[in-house]
Amino acid sequence: MSCISKQYSSVEVYGGNGNVIGTVNSNITVEENIADNGGVKVARAAYHAFLKDHPHSTAAVNISFS
Repeated sequence: MSCISKQYSSVEVYGGNGNVIGTVNSNITVEENIADNGGVKVARAAYHAFLKDHPHSTAAVNISFS
């Protein structure tokens, strides 16, 4: 869990005016962060399964994954 906490502790939190107001307190959000990572893993697997059945699909060509 410390790896996930370290990764998320650098995520900036923005206020309504677009200014950085702090960073994520990853000690509090660690369970949510782990769940988010699991969701991304499942979504990626589903996307690759889709591409296997639809190899010429351009469904995600212009999506930024950053």
